[in-house]
Amino acid sequence: MVKYLTVSLVINLFLFSLYSYWVGSALRNAFSDVEKFLPPLKVTVKVIKIREERNRKENPTKVSSRTPTPPKPSLLEDLLPMLEREYQTLFRKIVTKAKASMTKGGKVKLSLNRAVVYTPPLKPLKVNYPPSPLEVKVTVLPDGRVINAVLLKRSGNPKVDRAVLNFVRNLKFEPINEPIIQEIYILFRFKF
Repeated sequence: MVKYLTVSLVINLFLFSLYSYWVGSALRNAFSDVEKFLPPLKVTVKVIKIREERNRKENPTKVSSRTPTPPKPSLLEDLLPMLEREYQTLFRKIVTKAKASMTKGGKVKLSLNRAVVYTPPLKPLKVNYPPSPLEVKVTVLPDGRVINAVLLKRSGNPKVDRAVLNFVRNLKFEPINEPIIQEIYILFRFKF
């Protein structure tokens, strides 16, 4: 057994040294041509001096009686106020507050400053205890669609939270002709 291991070790050392010699010579031959193809980079900098000549025509006796013309206003100065006005109207946002009350049977009474065109039906909810007031932030586009509804204050009952959030997302408001995105904070109170 020991004889076998020593013979195996000697043969492996011989093969490894032969292989490493072959790889080393191959790498040396592969990179020997690099110096021929890539000469060192030489940079020469020439400093050129330019003489500045000023044409001086001094004539102290002549004085112009004409007033200098004011510079013409640039196009950018003319367009900047107009663009600011236009973008202010595009990104104008109005934040309002509203109240809503829910009674037994799923009846919702909304008091908003913007007319509601469509109120989705709300199924009556069965709860063991009356939920606390719930606040929702609603983002409404100028065409009356609700694009975002976020719960700000939870009622304590996930079933009620989900039902109110779905109700608010399906509301349709009256369209307006101005480019205004309206954020409405609605406080829902539950009456039993």
